[in-house]
Amino acid sequence: MKERTANAVSAGAAELRLAHPDWVAPEIAVAAGSTRTWRYETTLERVFPQTGLDPARPLDLLAVIPHQHERGVSIRVLAVLDGVPTTLVDIPDWDFDWQLTYTFAEPLAVALDDSLRLECTFRNDSDRDVQFGEEVTDEMCVARILMAEHAPE
Repeated sequence: MKERTANAVSAGAAELRLAHPDWVAPEIAVAAGSTRTWRYETTLERVFPQTGLDPARPLDLLAVIPHQHERGVSIRVLAVLDGVPTTLVDIPDWDFDWQLTYTFAEPLAVALDDSLRLECTFRNDSDRDVQFGEEVTDEMCVARILMAEHAPE
């Protein structure tokens, strides 16, 4: 029988949650009868402490898990590497059932001074304002990014 786990781990891995800090404030996410796009960009260095990974080790992005609810129109996640935007996920016609893990064919090397960008567009055709929250009738714009320390060779 083939072993399914290793006896030791040579590189750490973590999930980074990318979300605009204002989205948890008690503001209106999307006003009644409107369309709104939210954009957020941050450096990896700023959000890196939440991963627990070693900042001295080279880093790889492995996958993205985009998350919106039912009023989501589109979602896009980019890495800005040396000033050049690189699309990680771009779903221009969002469907609630597409909250999947999108794994890259090859890991993407990143540095702490690189940025991550998240863009979400929502359409609220209802007659009530929508808040950000956990309920399906609320809204969210989050991307979970799976990353790892580059494995030593």
